Amino acid sequence: MEKLSCIILNYNTAEMTHKVVASFIEAAKKINFEVIVIDNGSPEVLPAFADKRVVLIRNQKNLGFATGVNNGLKIATGDYLLLLNSDVFIDQVTLTSLINYLENNPSVGIV
Repeated sequence: MEKLSCIILNYNTAEMTHKVVASFIEAAKKINFEVIVIDNGSPEVLPAFADKRVVLIRNQKNLGFATGVNNGLKIATGDYLLLLNSDVFIDQVTLTSLINYLENNPSVGIV
């Protein structure tokens, strides 16, 4: 099982989404992870990702934020789930701090 599943919703932000995925991969170097990118029916084509840990799901139409994210959550296999917008960059310290906090505080369900 993956340690961290990162779900990113894309709608007409292909270039930004690729940058965020690359940034996440760099930040998660020491973490077992998967990235699930949901393309929510964008008119612009979001190319596939080279990294095998990145899964791309293409919706035929824009299903809205909640439905798009829920599609990613349904297939996520991680112990922890991270919803990341396509315009947010995250660093390694933040990821490890969040995971460490959750592991050390089992009564906490969401951060």
